Amino acid sequence: MAQGSSQPTGFLDASSLLVRASSKVGLTWEVNYPQPEIIDEIIEIDPEDDTVTTRVETNVTVRLLGAGYANSYGQYGWQESWSKFSDEAIATPFFVGTGDTINPQKILKNRNVDEDIELNFGFRGCVYAIASTPWYKRTWNDWRMMGTGHGGILILKNGDPAPQFTPEQPNQTSAKTFLKPYLTSNGENISIGTRDVIILVDLNKDSAAAGADYQDLVILMTFKETEELDDEDDDDDDD
Repeated sequence: MAQGSSQPTGFLDASSLLVRASSKVGLTWEVNYPQPEIIDEIIEIDPEDDTVTTRVETNVTVRLLGAGYANSYGQYGWQESWSKFSDEAIATPFFVGTGDTINPQKILKNRNVDEDIELNFGFRGCVYAIASTPWYKRTWNDWRMMGTGHGGILILKNGDPAPQFTPEQPNQTSAKTFLKPYLTSNGENISIGTRDVIILVDLNKDSAAAGADYQDLVILMTFKETEELDDEDDDDDDD
């Protein structure tokens, strides 16, 4: 089931079917502008299990806004981010590397999904393995998996309070720093589109643990009507 059209609708009506030159005619019209969809109409978020499930057919894109996963010297640690939607046979990585290599503008995953699809992600890191550490010497921490209740994951919508966590280690970047372009002018609330969500991840701490700072990974998910995506593809074909 596709989402409703985002195009304005309405009518224009004249008081006479035929109008002579220089004569006047009465016109009536009405324009109906669609109300912006809120994210709760597109997906269902379960904060207990950290799950995101689609309510409608939609397109989803995934970007990384930043990653502050680093040691006390500010050296970025290796990390992996994988995704497995419930209609996918296997999990696939969309980022493997260190935080200093992230491009917030780069789309790392982009696909159409049907309604009632669970959008799950998994994350892990090895903070004591910096960029130059060989693979065989990296000791990975346990996975943080959405949909398992492991904790260490926060899902934020437009208008939610901005995180105020202080980084556990010195020389680490806070989650709020990564989120600065996505906050209200007073810095107190999340300010993103009505079809966006932000996911914050702490790779080492459970949700209620002391020192959980949620700046290890900052992810932006954007949902778009599949009709809009098809129109963009058609425009590209015309070029």
